Formats: sequence, structure tokens, C-alpha cells
Amino acid sequence: MADPAAMRTAMQRLGCSQGAAQAIVNEQGIDSIDELKALKDEDVVALCKVVRRPGGTVPNPNAAQADQPAQIPAVGQAIPIRAEQNIKLAAYYVRHMIDRISRPVTIADIDVTAVRGVREMKDAEDQYVKPDVKPTLDDKNWPKTFEAINDYFTRVRGEGGLPLRYVIRPLQAVTPEADDPAENYATNSVLEMIQRAPHFATAPAYTEAYKSNTLKVAEELTDIWRDHPGYTYGKAFLKAGDGRRGYFMLKEHYLGMNSVNDQSSAAETAIRNLMYNGEGRRWSFEKYATAMKEQHGVLDQLKEYGYSGRDETTMVRDLLGGIKTEALNAATSTILSTNEYLHNFDAAVNFIKSYMNQHNDQFQRGGTATHNIAEVSTRPNSKIEDRYYSAEEYKKLTVEQREELRQKRSKRGHKPGSKSSKVPPNKKSKFDRQVAQLTKQVSALTEKLEAQSKVPNVVSTDMSTSTTELTEQTNRSNPALSRQKTQGK
Repeated sequence: MADPAAMRTAMQRLGCSQGAAQAIVNEQGIDSIDELKALKDEDVVALCKVVRRPGGTVPNPNAAQADQPAQIPAVGQAIPIRAEQNIKLAAYYVRHMIDRISRPVTIADIDVTAVRGVREMKDAEDQYVKPDVKPTLDDKNWPKTFEAINDYFTRVRGEGGLPLRYVIRPLQAVTPEADDPAENYATNSVLEMIQRAPHFATAPAYTEAYKSNTLKVAEELTDIWRDHPGYTYGKAFLKAGDGRRGYFMLKEHYLGMNSVNDQSSAAETAIRNLMYNGEGRRWSFEKYATAMKEQHGVLDQLKEYGYSGRDETTMVRDLLGGIKTEALNAATSTILSTNEYLHNFDAAVNFIKSYMNQHNDQFQRGGTATHNIAEVSTRPNSKIEDRYYSAEEYKKLTVEQREELRQKRSKRGHKPGSKSSKVPPNKKSKFDRQVAQLTKQVSALTEKLEAQSKVPNVVSTDMSTSTTELTEQTNRSNPALSRQKTQGK
């Protein structure tokens, strides 16, 4: 609604003279909030230039006097640079209040203090550069993947300088101002735009900015998902330019209730299968605790999507349940009997690390107290067949079955990549054959020595002949050794 008098006063508050305010409002028609909101920076520059040097002629107020012409050159009005900058900020301020955070503003609200309050935000937007790196898709952690996508849309700006994340917020309608005051966002203007930027001009009609920005979201999601099998779940909407519905179709597939149940079960299984048997070159307590912490993080992220969660005591009991080395028995007993550790996973981990540092000699890698380590335990009743598996068959095996198969193959000397299910006899190394031959010869020699010595199985009480003499006599007369000496020569 036009209000020329109020707008002239506002222009004067911004630093314009009375004559300049008159020219801006009365002659150039900037007489309402809507007209001011429509001005971009380049428009303000052009406006001030016209007011300063309008050109043309105007009626001569002294035309009735003798020798006075009816028209005289139009005289411009001075507008200081300060006032010009303030008018730019005023137009930006009005757009921000109405089009970006859905808050009312009147001509009376426009003053130097208000408009300069958005100066830093405007300067930052003027220097905006779109992020080069797009988020990657992590099939093992969909909560993390969608968190990365949300963060990306928080940083990417669309039409009107709006962060694109406002397009994919859960609710389209804006919360009434009385229930969501500006004080809630005193230090976070970006979050305020995400929560309060309007989707609708008048429902169900969308704003022009929203139409443009949901199309931008569709384009970005297509770039992110194009080469992933999951793209098909949002493809119809993304191709139609409806980024919001395309986003929620993808999210429902990967973070709907059924998917969350599957992911939480997988994470819980991974936790149960983690095991620590002692320090090793590739596995340590630090890695064991970190691996468990990572799975806790996956489960914690799933809470937002309906997972009930795990309490700290359960986490600590899982930690202790996977420790299989007796060297930590004292530490685990202390944790179980101390509330400070029993109900705090991080505190329990730190206590064990401290205990290991204090008893460092028991936990040196390769020391006598070190045991074999395994990152994933195997099921004792599992009966996985030791044979060649095709790629498709191997993919269907569980983590436990793969580990058991690996251990079985390792025991029989299987070489990774070989398709044979058994090691052929003729593949034994030359060293193995030599050892087998020598072992056979030693066994035969032992039998002959026992037969020739005729020494009873009980200790003889006859001490007239020493053991050394008996051995020397027997060895000298042994024909097998005589043959070996001759062969050696």
C-alpha cells in the first residue's frame, strides 16, 4: 500500500535530503514497501543517478517575471554515497524480512540501525561461491549420507539467496511468528531462513522462488545419485523437477522404518561380533573400542528415524563381552563393580586404556601375554564347507562364515585367489619333502638302535658300562650310519 509521506520520511532517515526524498518518492514512484522491495543493487544505483542528474527541463517557477523562460533545465538533487548504500541495504532488509523469514515489516521500521543490521549478511552473500565438492553416498551408513546431503543444501544458495535446504525441511507451512519469535535465531540467520522461508504465496500456489529452488534441488540430487542404483526410487520426481518429493522418496527408501530395522540389526550384529584377544600388529584395544564406537554412532543417528536406541550400560556390557583376554580380567571386574564406568562407555574405555598403560609389560605386541586377535568372531556351530565359491556365492556368505572359511583355508595352506578346494600333494615345497624324508629315516634309525642296544625299558642297576660308552659302541657298529658317512664323503 502506497504511503508517500511515510516513505519520504524513511528516505530522510536513511540520509537523503528533503528534495532528494521528494524526487525518489514523488517523481520516481518509490512510495511503498513493495516498490522498495523490488529494488536490486543495480536499480538503486540507477535511481540515485537519475535523481542527481535528471536531465530535461521543468516549469520555471519565475516564469511570470519579465525575461524569464517558461522552462528551465531540471536541477538534480544531491544524494550522498552513504544514503545510496543505506537505500541498497533497506531494499535487501525488506526482502529478507518478507521473502526469506516471513516476518512483517512496515515503512516505520526502516531506519539506519535496522538496515545496517543486515549488512554483514548481505556482504557474505555478495561474496558467495557455490561449493565444488558434492556429498558422496555411503551404502554402509545412510544416516550419515543424508546428513551430508542436508549439510550440502545448507551451504548451497538458490533464488533469492535462500539456502536450498529450506525446500526439503519436514513441514512446508511456516510456523506463526508468535510461536517462533526472532529471538530463537539470534545467532543463526541461515537456520531462520531454512525454517521460515515461504513455500507458498497463497496456498496451494507456490512462490516463484520456491518453484525455481525445488528445480535446483532436483538437479543437484540427480548429479549426486545418477550413477547409484537407488536413483530409480526418486527418478520420476527428479526428472519432473520436483526436488522436494524426489528427496523424500529417496529418504523413505533408505531411512524408512523397514530400512532402519535392517540397518540397526546389522549394526547390533557387528557390535556383538567385535572381539579383542590382545594387542597385535593389525588389531589393538584402541581399534576395537573405536570400531564399537563407530557402530554406536550409526545406531545413534538412526534414533532420528525411529530406532529406540541403546543405553550406556548396554554399550559397556557389549564392550566387556567382546574382551577375551584374561589379562584384562581385573579391569573388567572393576568396571562391573563401579557405577562411574558401568554406565559410561567412554569412561570405561579410558579406564581400560589407563590400566593397560600401567601394566604395559602385559600388553606388549608379541609378548608372552599376547594372544591371537580377531576382529570378528565366528559362530562355533557354523559348518561352512571348505570349497571354492563363485563371486555370487561368496557375496551371500555372512561375515562369520567368511571368517571361518578364511581360517580353514589358512590352516591348510590355501593361497588367496586359488580356485582349488584342496592343496594337491605334488604342490608341496622341496623343503617339505626333505623334512618328510629325514623324519622317516630318523624313525627307522631309532627302531634299529632300540633293537641293537637291547636296553630294557626300566633303568638298569648295572653301572659298569656308562651310557656314553654304550652309545659310542652302538653308533660305531651301526651299519646305517656307516652308509650315511660314506655317502656324505
